Amino acid sequence: MILVGLALVAVGVADLCASGLGGEIASARRAVAATVIALAVAVIGLSVTSNADAPVTAVFLVIVLLASLAWSVLRLPRFRTNRPWLAIIALVAPLSILAASSGSLTAAPSVPAMRWLAALPFPAIVEIGMERLCLTAGAAIALMATANGIVRAVLASAGALEQAEDRLRGGRLIGAMERLMIFGLALAGEPTAAALIISAKSILRFPEISRTAQRDDDHSHQAETSEGESSAQPPAVDAVTEYFLLGSLSSWMLALAPIILLRS
Repeated sequence: MILVGLALVAVGVADLCASGLGGEIASARRAVAATVIALAVAVIGLSVTSNADAPVTAVFLVIVLLASLAWSVLRLPRFRTNRPWLAIIALVAPLSILAASSGSLTAAPSVPAMRWLAALPFPAIVEIGMERLCLTAGAAIALMATANGIVRAVLASAGALEQAEDRLRGGRLIGAMERLMIFGLALAGEPTAAALIISAKSILRFPEISRTAQRDDDHSHQAETSEGESSAQPPAVDAVTEYFLLGSLSSWMLALAPIILLRS
């Protein structure tokens, strides 16, 4: 679990530094920067928190390098336009392999790290141990910029990103805060409070979605034929509603996914 947590920390920190909270990689230079930062964070984190042997260290660093490089490169404009879902596969596949190999790829916590953990004045954090602490920290960091990048790739794959992104402001910041709150409440065993956050977001966003949908309806009515007959096409789901639902569901799934590992 330490290696999975450190990998999430490395990718999450790299995304925050290279792409900001939005999770976008605009140039090849930023993709290279993200890869270098992820590898550096992985090396530092592994040396500080664990006593992994040389083969485990080598495999871990190769996985982080491949995951960060592919994840960053496949989010470049030239790639995300055609097959944005490839970026998700490039990120999830190496991390899944690392998690599935946790039985053979093991790294014991280092003595300085355990002493630091034992000296913390927070008994609840001390009790969870170094492995779960690394995984929790990695998940929390990855739920910001990295998760925003995943949600953007999901929306782009469904064709909902370009149509409605500029109509619902603040989605990236709201999404990151929402995921962290849901993750924290679910981790604390408060699913009811997490459900209230989901309900509150839907209620607060509803007027804005309704106004946007009404404006779209007005534009469509103006485009009707002179005889007053509409264009014989079946009614479609409003682009903003689809953007909101797909983005929110993806965001909630990402917030709850780390709980499975932490509860296992």
